[in-house]
Amino acid sequence: MHFIWETMTETPVLQLRGLDARYGTSRILQGIDLTVRSEPVAVIGRNGMGKTTLCHAIMGMGPICDGSIRFNGVELIGRQSHQIAKRGIALVPQGRHIFRSLTVEEHLQLVDQGGPRRWTRDRIYQLFPNLAERRQSTGSALSGGEQQMLAIGRALLTNPRLLIMDEPSEGLSPIVVDKLVATLQSVLAEGTALLLIEQNLSVAAAVSERLAVMVVGRIALETSARELLADKDTQQRFLGIGAVERFESIGSSDMEHPV
Repeated sequence: MHFIWETMTETPVLQLRGLDARYGTSRILQGIDLTVRSEPVAVIGRNGMGKTTLCHAIMGMGPICDGSIRFNGVELIGRQSHQIAKRGIALVPQGRHIFRSLTVEEHLQLVDQGGPRRWTRDRIYQLFPNLAERRQSTGSALSGGEQQMLAIGRALLTNPRLLIMDEPSEGLSPIVVDKLVATLQSVLAEGTALLLIEQNLSVAAAVSERLAVMVVGRIALETSARELLADKDTQQRFLGIGAVERFESIGSSDMEHPV
């Protein structure tokens, strides 16, 4: 069950070749090859497999990298994070990184570049009506789901060509995750490329038909969502028992404030 996606002729938005990443002497990523075009791609895997390090490597956020990371044909290795962001990549980080003391409106003002752009504050509030109602609420007063929507809105306001999302469903209730998936589908319809990093197979499969499974710093398998959902043995081998069922048993801490 291995698909050769490289036969597609569309110019890659993001192309990783032989990517190694390390912190000091600890080698985390080992020879990663991955291509993202206009279709969404999801990288899935258990905790500790190197998924967040992959995000940080692409964004120039810490690890020492060898190999190649090309965005729209331009090499990114050696560039600073702010330079990478200006080229059109936005990261929604794991844990959201919302400022507790800033209001929703202040968060969005920080990154709003103004002018005639696809994503504006008005459009973010249209996409997330709950945020519009709570625009004067501070980050500490928001539910987990609202914080995630704010993190997404903040990233979209940079008008990225590529959106990277690291574990967006983590800690959210099923009803909020459903709304998150619907939101991502709306964003994709706008033409933004997506690299989704997820533990949850159900979420990854709902957003992307193309899946790359990461195991101990390597891409162990590239396949379709349809194939992997139907193959319980492969799920257990690479993702552990209950890969799909975990989606149905997420806690209900956000049920009082659904997005």
